[in-house]
Amino acid sequence: ELARAFFADVGVLPRLPARSSERPILSLVGNHADVVDRIKVWVTNNPGKEVGVLVFDDSTRSSMTDALKQSLGRMRGRSMTIQTYSWKTRHENKAQDLLFDAPDVVTVLNMQSCKGLEFDAVFVVDVHQAQIGTYGPDRFKMQMFVAVSRAREWVNLIDSGPRAGT
Repeated sequence: ELARAFFADVGVLPRLPARSSERPILSLVGNHADVVDRIKVWVTNNPGKEVGVLVFDDSTRSSMTDALKQSLGRMRGRSMTIQTYSWKTRHENKAQDLLFDAPDVVTVLNMQSCKGLEFDAVFVVDVHQAQIGTYGPDRFKMQMFVAVSRAREWVNLIDSGPRAGT
């Protein structure tokens, strides 16, 4: 239903899935450390799940990957895989090396790299960066439609920093 709210009248409106899940939430937090803490709590409470962390720019992708590796790499009794990909870093983070449909995997991606993928949970980080801008509302809607429809069970839109909520 959340994805339908972002449908931009391009193509055919997808049917709602038969399965149900928890309601998506919007979280406003102070900074990226708080974002990482929120993701860590969810991962801790939901073992064996595949998580997508979707961001709007490459510097956020890189910093979130590093912070998640540091935080989730120390989880007791769990072997977490934290992986990332972007076109800019395709030589060191090869697409063919990515692990999908496996438990305890967190994948950090730019919005441009998430189309066609599915995760048990999706965290869309720094929603304020999804501004309508010069491309108009349809591009914004299409981007958010793709992002939130990647989730099978859980969606958390997280906004952080001084512009959170704008």
